[in-house]
Amino acid sequence: MEAALRADTRAVIGEGPLWDKDKQCLYWVDILGSQLHIFTPADGINRSVKFKSFVTALALYSKEELVMTMKDGFYLYNLREDTLTKMKQPKDMREDIRFNDAKCDPSGRLWAGTTSMEGKEEEASLYRLNTDGSLAKIKDQVSTSNGLDWDRDRNLMYYIDTPTQEIVCYSYDPETGAVSDPKTVYRFPESQGSPDGM
Repeated sequence: MEAALRADTRAVIGEGPLWDKDKQCLYWVDILGSQLHIFTPADGINRSVKFKSFVTALALYSKEELVMTMKDGFYLYNLREDTLTKMKQPKDMREDIRFNDAKCDPSGRLWAGTTSMEGKEEEASLYRLNTDGSLAKIKDQVSTSNGLDWDRDRNLMYYIDTPTQEIVCYSYDPETGAVSDPKTVYRFPESQGSPDGM
C-alpha cells in the first residue's frame, strides 16, 4: 500500500474524515483553519467552506445536512443552501474550552467531547446529543476528549482521553445510550506517542 497526495490543502489540523456513500464524497475538517472540506475522488476536486468559528467534527444528518461540532456547540449545516443553524450548546461551556472529536453511535446519537485551549488537564467533558435533540453530559474532568468507537455487537463503547495514554472500554446500552463500568483495555507507553482518533 502506498500513500498518495489527493488534495494539497495545507490544513492546519486535518481531522474527522466521513465518507458519504450516496454522494461518493469525503467530508473532513480543518479545525484551526475553520474549514469544512468536501473531496470527490471521481474528479479529484476538494471544495472548502470557510466558517467564522472552529469546525471540529461532523456527522451525516440528512441527504443535504451535516451536524457539526464547532468551537462552542452543535450546529446544523445545510450543504445546498449554505446555511448554519445552532442546535445546542452545553450550559457549562467556557470561552477557554472548545469541542474536539465526535462520532455517532450505532443508534444515531452524536457523542462529542471538549478540550482546553490552554492545555489544562481535567477541565473538559464528554457529551451526548440524543436523537430527540436533548444534550447530556456523560463525563467531566476530561483533558482532551478524542477517539470513540463501538464494538460490532453494540454493547461496548471505547473512548480515549489523550493525556491518560489509555483506551477505556465502557458497557454500553444501545437502547438508552447509557455507559457504565469503565475499564482500561490498553495503555500506550509514552515512547509510542499519545492516542488520538480511533
